[in-house]
Amino acid sequence: MDFRKGLDGLAAWVTHSFGRDLSCGAIYLFRSRRADRLKILVSGGSGTVMLAKCLNGGQIKWLERQMEPVALSKVQHEALYEGLDWTPV
Repeated sequence: MDFRKGLDGLAAWVTHSFGRDLSCGAIYLFRSRRADRLKILVSGGSGTVMLAKCLNGGQIKWLERQMEPVALSKVQHEALYEGLDWTPV
């Protein structure tokens, strides 16, 4: 995924790559190549929101490249968002 994509580009990528409807309430996280930034897509009944986060030092722990979405628990998501190693949680 090209991290330069904005809201519409990421939404289209999720829809076409995963065949998922954004309005299902899932949260989609995308990590930059340098692992210092996140883009988050959250969709609900009234629309879609894109959040961006840039870490102040450090890198985001990520799984190896996945072809399918990975489901995270609320605790794992919060750890990932804070830049912590979320995999043992």
